[in-house]
Amino acid sequence: MEVMALNVTKEYISIRELAKKLGVHTVTVRKTVAKQIPSYAFGRKIYFKIEDVEAWIKAQKKIHEGEEGASN
Repeated sequence: MEVMALNVTKEYISIRELAKKLGVHTVTVRKTVAKQIPSYAFGRKIYFKIEDVEAWIKAQKKIHEGEEGASN
C-alpha cells in the first residue's frame, strides 16, 4: 500500500499562522473564521489550505466593498 506524503508546511497553515495573517487572536479564528473556511485535522491539530484561505479573504473583500457601495 502506498502512503501519500502530505506537505503540511507548504500547502496548509495552522490556526496560529492564520490568526497572524488575518491580524486577529487565535480564539477569533477558532470561534468565527474556522466555521467559514474548510479546515483539516491532522492528528490533534487543525490546518487550513492556503488556497481556501486566500479565496475566503477575496470573498470577504467583495462583501465589504459591496457594503460600502450600498451605504453611499
